[in-house]
Amino acid sequence: MKCNPEERKQRPVRGFTFIEILVAIAIVVILAALVMLSFRQLRIKARNAAIKEDVDQMRVVAENVFDENVGAGYCGPGLKCATTDPRMVPLKKDFDDQNGGAGGEPTLVSGDNFCVFGVLADEKTYCADSRGKYSGTSLGNGTGQCLGGRCN
Repeated sequence: MKCNPEERKQRPVRGFTFIEILVAIAIVVILAALVMLSFRQLRIKARNAAIKEDVDQMRVVAENVFDENVGAGYCGPGLKCATTDPRMVPLKKDFDDQNGGAGGEPTLVSGDNFCVFGVLADEKTYCADSRGKYSGTSLGNGTGQCLGGRCN
């Protein structure tokens, strides 16, 4: 039985060509890459927010200790000390987990000044001291770190 060329023309062609499949795969790969980049940015923002929150909470604990010491300082003979206060322990642990151990150890100078800073994912620092908050630029130039119990 010979195949009639006219019958061959009438049969519908089924399936996709190789090029169509490659184009579809390329589009899926590009979309997946875009989604992964956006998730990475979200993770960085979340990490930075957690570090800033920990720094702010450490500052609040230090201010509470200052108030409990009736304004006599953050630490001193016969006074509670902000850096060793039990409320500071879970904050330090969470902060170290988020911050990778860079910065974050609360600094006391002369009992009257308190300072803590953390390194953010974008290499900027976030600093809080007894005067308020300061967000620095980078570790390389020393801004945003605790110097003399204050954010510089």
